[in-house]
Amino acid sequence: GYMAKGAFAEVDPAKFENSDKWLDALKESVTYNGKTYGVPYYAGGRIGTWRKDVAAEAGVTTAPKTWAELTAALDKIQAKKGEKFSAWYQPAPDWYAAMSFVFDAGGSIAEQDGETWKANLSSPESVKGLTEYKKVLDAYMHGDKTKDEADRPVVFGQGNAATVFAAAWEGATAADPKNDKVGGLKDKLENFVMPGPSGKNLPVFLGGSDLAVPVKSKSQDVAAEWIAAFTGPQGQKGLVAKGNLPNNKADLAPLKADPATAVPATAAESSWFVPTAPGWGQVEKGQILKTMLVEIANGKKSVEAAAKDADAAIDKVINTK
Repeated sequence: GYMAKGAFAEVDPAKFENSDKWLDALKESVTYNGKTYGVPYYAGGRIGTWRKDVAAEAGVTTAPKTWAELTAALDKIQAKKGEKFSAWYQPAPDWYAAMSFVFDAGGSIAEQDGETWKANLSSPESVKGLTEYKKVLDAYMHGDKTKDEADRPVVFGQGNAATVFAAAWEGATAADPKNDKVGGLKDKLENFVMPGPSGKNLPVFLGGSDLAVPVKSKSQDVAAEWIAAFTGPQGQKGLVAKGNLPNNKADLAPLKADPATAVPATAAESSWFVPTAPGWGQVEKGQILKTMLVEIANGKKSVEAAAKDADAAIDKVINTK
């Protein structure tokens, strides 16, 4: 929204270290109409987290590395625990998760042509991803499908679910003594890179922060120099030490090699970002994606019909400043 309104000054990526290796989603987040208006600072991604004790009860002793392994394990867990248990607790309106399936299938929320954006959820690729998402909801999600993901850590901590695909901190929140109704949940959790139906790792939405220079600043060059120092190698080391992911793949490499950080670092390599369209804020405010996903989850509309209606709603606002 700030970029669309012209609030930020354009910056030269070449003046910032490792800019050619910025994480994909972070690079997109500072790009508007092909120009760069900010510098990625740090990131936080999404991972798979499951209860290894529940998996073991079902005869599964290793975390899944492929979609086939994941669904086979979830099938065993679901059969073992019964219909009131969620082998994968996945709130339907969680569009961050749903769109990961869309991008995994080669689809997208919208595509840009020049300076104009057009919704793309009803494309064959996007529909394929949404269909895979619905399969997950139908097979493994036995909680209230219409609730959003806000209280997912609390629900996970109550012991009625085996798996979540969520921000890396959510497992720890579920295991916090105030949320842990299982008992000793912290030692029963295992993180893994979420595989996708495509055969690759499921691309994830990266949260994080960017730094930008106000277009009205009278010291734009100095501001850019400050950002370069702040986001450079030393700054990234400090951020990583505090548990954040760096803004680039070069600094991500050693984290991939460390067992303590390998899962979130590996997951962050494949990422996506929302359309950097002038009206994207209105798309979110209108809860268009959430509405579509609930309609798909409760069977009110077919995947194709819900996606087509969502596209029409998105197209009405996505190009509006």
